[in-house]
Amino acid sequence: MVALELKFPVVDRSTGEAASREVLQGLWRHLGTQGWQPLQDEHTGRTVGASRTLGGRTDVLSSATGYCVIELSTAPEATIGALDRRVRAALEPVVRHCGEHGAQLLGHGIHPVTAPSPDLLTAKQRNVFWDDVFEGCDPSAQVHLFTVTAASQAHVDVGWEEAGDALAVFNGLAPAQIALTANSAVWDNRVDEQFRNVHESFWDRWSPDEDRVGMPAENPASLEVWLDSLLQLRPVYVERDGGPILISSCDSFAEFCGCESVIGRTADGQPATVQAKQEDLDLHMTFCWHNARISRYCTLENRVNCQQPPESLMAVGALTLGLAERLGQARSLVGRYDWRDLRRGRVDAMRHGLEACVADRPISDLCQAMLEIATEGLQARGHGEEAYLAPLWQRLRRRRSPADQAIACFQQDGIGGLLKRFSLERYPV
Repeated sequence: MVALELKFPVVDRSTGEAASREVLQGLWRHLGTQGWQPLQDEHTGRTVGASRTLGGRTDVLSSATGYCVIELSTAPEATIGALDRRVRAALEPVVRHCGEHGAQLLGHGIHPVTAPSPDLLTAKQRNVFWDDVFEGCDPSAQVHLFTVTAASQAHVDVGWEEAGDALAVFNGLAPAQIALTANSAVWDNRVDEQFRNVHESFWDRWSPDEDRVGMPAENPASLEVWLDSLLQLRPVYVERDGGPILISSCDSFAEFCGCESVIGRTADGQPATVQAKQEDLDLHMTFCWHNARISRYCTLENRVNCQQPPESLMAVGALTLGLAERLGQARSLVGRYDWRDLRRGRVDAMRHGLEACVADRPISDLCQAMLEIATEGLQARGHGEEAYLAPLWQRLRRRRSPADQAIACFQQDGIGGLLKRFSLERYPV
């Protein structure tokens, strides 16, 4: 089974700036007339999305960290083709409503004009404590960085005995994935001077001192090793009676679990006594943002890729599923490289895309080997899903990522050219 979390910037179709809050609130009301059920945040009481059940399984559309980025979390499907149809059906009323109100969705990894801002934050529980927890960060690198970024994330089922291999594979292959899918070089109405993948660079900027973002510092040799590393991270908050409680007195989640009780703080500043519960670990796992992680749903979550152009929305899902079908081969590929070289290659790929290197070798070598394994994995399934990898093969041959396309569009035709190239309105959904 495979599922997706797809995030899309929502922009004013004439200026490229973030669409207004009114447009997004109108969208949630509109979906309520199309068979979707409104979703309210428990903490704020605000409507932040909508859900629908189709074929006995539920899809969710919601505001991401920033209200001007929409996230579609799909129910799992058995094939990429079925998932493609599910995504198109879910996005159809969104694209149509936005078009009727002067807005559009972009298959792009970051808002191209509107810069990150606290004013863009979605009013929901998950945004309450971030800057309190990470108060040591540079104020310019607080959580509002993520109000404008958009990713293409995929979930696949893996057995517990395969989880260690999956974590090593998808974290270890982050450099190759970034090189092929970088799509966030144009932002703040300019071409970034350093990065093809600004989206991924924001994670390093936000949390430079803890091993909770990017590639893990060490190869996660097993699920047990990875989980132990999570227990050493500071706790963020727990949920009690529908509200968040900040846990700031413990240096690690393991310490929190070892205490009979701790004094936390509610969102309105009141002290609260808290005892650790099993479900706190499930929530704590979502406060690790490695390039790949085991999710609270016990899936492998591949997180490293920017949102893709509209014609290749399924590429990341197909790549993830294909590699999951051939974990042994993919693990052997990762094992040919020193982990430190792969970590350096990740940064080089963020900067230079398909012109990057890993261990003094062209990153294209790693990309090709990765795509060959994924192609073989999909072919063996017998559903023709390898066709969804065609955009990635084409990028490899041309040595051009979507970021390179975006830069060319922006430099030649300005923001209007970029909006036209990456708008979901160009493609029938």
